Amino acid sequence: YINTVFSQEQPIRYYTLSELATATVDSVFAIDLKKMNLTEWPDGILKFKNLMYLYLSKNKLTEANGLEHFKQLHYLNLEKNKFEYFPFPICQLTELETLILNRNNISVIPVCIEYCQNLKYLDLWGTTVSGLPIEMVHIKTLEKIDLSAVQINKQGQERLREMFPKVKLVLDSPCNCAY
Repeated sequence: YINTVFSQEQPIRYYTLSELATATVDSVFAIDLKKMNLTEWPDGILKFKNLMYLYLSKNKLTEANGLEHFKQLHYLNLEKNKFEYFPFPICQLTELETLILNRNNISVIPVCIEYCQNLKYLDLWGTTVSGLPIEMVHIKTLEKIDLSAVQINKQGQERLREMFPKVKLVLDSPCNCAY
């Protein structure tokens, strides 16, 4: 959804881990930490309270404790990490618009996702999600949910279409499976 981010005057600068050491804390709005083989949060990252865009894709993260400190976060990319559970701190990110969790081993989306009241795009491609909580219907801003490569049978797909009649659902062909 957000490939290039622009402010009113100029493109937003994405900081790398090495650049963060000398960055002015209040001027960091976007951090790119993809493909760094991270297994935990880098030291000092939580001090960047104005963060709006965070790329942590293609790492080896298994938890996201501390993520709740980024109250201004609009875009979060956690694709292709090692999450086995939905990172619950995400539920506290009320400004979040784009959430990318594809290719993680997440099977359950918790009810608390309904607190992400600004969520527009949810990418669950290639996860093992077996359904979405009914409480997600309260997210009125939701525009698109990508469930490509997720095993969902015909009845499950019909339920999703009924739950989200105005949301673009990206689904593969129905499977001959339990859900």
